[in-house]
Amino acid sequence: MCMDCKCGEPNNDHGRPDEHITLERLERAAMANHISTREVAERIGAEADRATQKGR
Repeated sequence: MCMDCKCGEPNNDHGRPDEHITLERLERAAMANHISTREVAERIGAEADRATQKGR
């Protein structure tokens, strides 16, 4: 699935790359930061939690 919907296609951005997060983008971020793809996803989740707690 693009990582933000339930389509079941991890690298399908549905023709709208600015609107969807794909597994490929997470993998590129992981390589750039020398961490695992899972860690990127966990960091995104943690930051989303923090932002939500701050009322964003």
